[in-house]
Amino acid sequence: MALTATSDIMKGSATQAANDFQADRAERAAQFGELQATLTDTTMRENLNTTLGNIQAVRAAAGIDPTSPTTAALMDQSSSRSERQREAAVGTLKAQSAEDRASADYLRKAGDFAVTQSYFAAAGDIASGVAKMGKP
Repeated sequence: MALTATSDIMKGSATQAANDFQADRAERAAQFGELQATLTDTTMRENLNTTLGNIQAVRAAAGIDPTSPTTAALMDQSSSRSERQREAAVGTLKAQSAEDRASADYLRKAGDFAVTQSYFAAAGDIASGVAKMGKP
């Protein structure tokens, strides 16, 4: 009876430890994802600035008025395309990071639940053993 109850509690504790380990991994993945999102955002903004500077340099070297409608259209098109790509890339990374954090939260709660359930199982084992001992 005592061995069965102890076994139930140890099983719950082991499940909790395994879930905590996986939750920690998911949390680290979420933190890395946030870092990647920030770096991607910064890099893509820098690339846009470089592209816009190149457009201005090429048009200036050709003697084209920097305020011309064509220059403005090229700059706007490049900016719009770059913004869409940046938002998609950063959004994807942030969504994955949020999913990793949700997984970590779930795993921690599941581990806590496993421990709670193990105590109930142990109590049931003890109650069953006591009931059997009382019967002739």
